[in-house]
Amino acid sequence: MLKKILTTDNSYNWTILRIALGVVMLAHGLQKAFGWFGGYGWDGTMGYFTGAVGMPYILGAFTILIESVGAFLLIIGFAGRINAALIGIVMIGAFFVDHIHNGFFMNWFCNQKGEGI
Repeated sequence: MLKKILTTDNSYNWTILRIALGVVMLAHGLQKAFGWFGGYGWDGTMGYFTGAVGMPYILGAFTILIESVGAFLLIIGFAGRINAALIGIVMIGAFFVDHIHNGFFMNWFCNQKGEGI
């Protein structure tokens, strides 16, 4: 089982997909960790997670670390399957905790409070 998780292949398709996912998630992680790209930084994000969402502090910290450090590790190809799975878990959590009540679509015309799926 462990050998299958750690095995890699020489496919450009997986490399492109891994880097694309990593770059998108790294931008979101840097928003949450450092406040870059219009984010709220660690304190603001943790305040939202623990206050408005009601998430335990440690889970919020893991979320930020997975989106930042995990995404960086995904880009460079370290433990890709593990980091991709962790990012997937974070995204499923974000869907059920924060985005499900906004529906499927993005907020292109600013006519709803938040973004959809």
